[in-house]
Amino acid sequence: MKRETLLTVAVVALLLLNAGTLGFLWLGKMPHHPPPHPRPPIDQIIIEGLELDRSQQEKFEELKHEHITAMRALDKEYDKAVEEYFYLLRSDTTGVTARLASESRIGQIQTQRAQVTLEHFRKVKEMCTPEQQTKFDSIIPKLVQIMIPPRHHPKFHPPH
Repeated sequence: MKRETLLTVAVVALLLLNAGTLGFLWLGKMPHHPPPHPRPPIDQIIIEGLELDRSQQEKFEELKHEHITAMRALDKEYDKAVEEYFYLLRSDTTGVTARLASESRIGQIQTQRAQVTLEHFRKVKEMCTPEQQTKFDSIIPKLVQIMIPPRHHPKFHPPH
């Protein structure tokens, strides 16, 4: 009889321990990471920040369409170049020349992306009045923050 009583007490203790653990997990305070603040679209910053009139907004839409078209083409080239770069792994002996050529192509495409974007914003600034051009200079930091979002790297602690 003592053995059965001991087993019953052990089972009840384990059930209570499990219930307590589950309750702690469900009801306990879990670390909460608030979502990042949504950023306004670049269009909104430009249109509102520069106070573009209707005809300027139409011109801006044309410029935006040109920029998007060019960037999509470069995105396709970039994806293909990266794919070809990693396909070099198929060969047991990847030649230095092939690797360097592939890396150079990837770098060229990134340079083109930057140039296309810079030229796009130059055209936007050129369509502005002198007063709007001054405002344009003041919204550049906001534009940069959106185009180059902060990178969040997981915390890595090397072993000691």
